[in-house]
Amino acid sequence: MKKNVLTYAFACLTASAGLCLVSCETEDPQTETPGAPVLTITTDDNMQIPAAGDDACKISYTIENAVEGGTVSASAENAKWLGDFSAADGTVTFSADANDSGEDRNAKVTVVYTYNGSETVSDEITVEQPAVPAPDPVISTIGGKTEFDAKGGNTTFYYSIDYPVDGAALSYVLEPAGTDWITDMEITTELPLTVKFTVAANTGSDPRSAIIQLQYKSGDEVLAELPIAISQEGATSGSDAVEFAATSMSIEFMPGFPPFMPNTANLTFGNDEGSITIYMIVADDAGSAEAIPTGEYAYSGECTAAGYWGSDGGYEFDSYLTVGGTITKFNGGTVSLTNNGGGSFTVDALLETADGTHHLTFSGTATF
Repeated sequence: MKKNVLTYAFACLTASAGLCLVSCETEDPQTETPGAPVLTITTDDNMQIPAAGDDACKISYTIENAVEGGTVSASAENAKWLGDFSAADGTVTFSADANDSGEDRNAKVTVVYTYNGSETVSDEITVEQPAVPAPDPVISTIGGKTEFDAKGGNTTFYYSIDYPVDGAALSYVLEPAGTDWITDMEITTELPLTVKFTVAANTGSDPRSAIIQLQYKSGDEVLAELPIAISQEGATSGSDAVEFAATSMSIEFMPGFPPFMPNTANLTFGNDEGSITIYMIVADDAGSAEAIPTGEYAYSGECTAAGYWGSDGGYEFDSYLTVGGTITKFNGGTVSLTNNGGGSFTVDALLETADGTHHLTFSGTATF
């Protein structure tokens, strides 16, 4: 019985010692192996970049379980408008060009942490950039004439459109509405870009003015405007015009000899003021005695020794003045001829000689 008791006591002691040994080994300190590095971008996705660009864009990041000697780099594949990437102290810095492409754009920036020579972890972020608003179109002109004497004339402006818009075109409006003495407006759309027009003769005594409002339009929308102010002297403004009120007008139709000589109409205005004064105007290509040319005509150059008058209607005039048998050629001016019907005509002409301007007027029945 004792033997059994001793055996039991020894067994208990042995078991107790074993428990103590296991318990002591569990409490010994152990060194844990750290996890792999983790790179996290902390800047919100869809980061906004100004349309005008930025030389110091910034993205923030953190690294868990960093390894000694690890490096951070960043790039944006297929986005040449982003560049100059650098990384340090939790911040990636880069530059962005201005977005003048006309459309909003975006790109993905990838931040990479490289450690142990070739192992990497990365994170990416989407950056967005709106387009720079397109500048408003601007109309510019050079050349051209804005101030006219009573004779009127033609002029040409050269124009350009800065920041053009697809589908837009240049047009014009005359102000005040109803202005009818600025005519033959023509705007070209191929180089050279021009605005051409004619200022009719001012047969009245008062000066006049108007605005040619150039408008660059897309449909009904006016994108840009440029006013051209036109002014013109009256018939006697700024000159010592010789006023001649004709008391008679005779018309003689002269058949031509095509193609060498056109039909002509000789218009003779007379008055007896001490000595006989005659104003002769020859209307070439008159058509017939029943088709005397009417309208506004301006001197067009020296086609013959006498000089010619021309219009878009195909008529040409030459003219001269006879005073006491002495003939003086006209070298410029304008002629306005209106057929009132029933043989009645109204004529208002400014005829230039080397000595000055002659203002010829007539209203009444012509003799054929």
